[in-house]
Amino acid sequence: MTTSADKVLQYLEEIHALETSLVSTLSAHIAMTPRSVYRDLLERHRYETRAQVQRIERRLAELGQRSSLLHVVYGTAQDVVGQGVALAMAPLSLIRGTGGEEKLLKNAKDEAASEALEIASYDALAAVAEAVGDEKTAVLAREHRTQEEVFLEELRALIPGLAEAVIEAEVEGHPQYDIATTGAVDAARAVAGKAKEDPGTTETVTGREGAELDDEIAIDEYDTLTVEQLLPKLKTLSAGELAAVDGYERGGKARKRVLDRTAALRTKAVEAELAGL
Repeated sequence: MTTSADKVLQYLEEIHALETSLVSTLSAHIAMTPRSVYRDLLERHRYETRAQVQRIERRLAELGQRSSLLHVVYGTAQDVVGQGVALAMAPLSLIRGTGGEEKLLKNAKDEAASEALEIASYDALAAVAEAVGDEKTAVLAREHRTQEEVFLEELRALIPGLAEAVIEAEVEGHPQYDIATTGAVDAARAVAGKAKEDPGTTETVTGREGAELDDEIAIDEYDTLTVEQLLPKLKTLSAGELAAVDGYERGGKARKRVLDRTAALRTKAVEAELAGL
């Protein structure tokens, strides 16, 4: 028979997979989005979503989830859930308009649908946790749900403007989409800038205090993680964020496996982001 703890773990793992997949989705959407209020919103929510993933991981560990299994859940979530989402969305991508404005509108609609699923999932997690007396998990679910609701409300407020941009571009013949200011191009510039600054940049990064490091490195408690714990987390980072990790790692522990994986992911991230434009 399933125990109450098993059910809470089940729902936590499901929402963990959803949130981890969303990080990849947001990164892909940011890559093709020019600098704008819309991109600022996506970047803020990606940061927020990463924090949610880390908080869920900590709660899973507190509930006795074995670390090895937790790493498998985190490391394969993008491969399993992310590939499933990509396959499901493939038919839709075939009928989408080719204009940048159209792609942004479609992305926003996809994001809204994903948020609705997450809100419903947090509804379920909160209800299950409350039913079995797990107030800490219930609080987590309610707080995360509120964050998702705020993001969805702000996102929906931007959709009319994105729709109007489609009309201006495709009906009135006045496109405004600027590929030169997209997240992918900005990330490529950031990588190039980091490379030019080495090794001086690494010395600057490694000399920062812990609070500043938290702002620079998009992985919570980076210095406390083993190589095995760190490698899966690198998969969720953008090219620019990977560059920051590379600089910090080279000036500190300089772990070969971390540096090799970071270098490979940086190359793939830039190529993937540019290919998606």
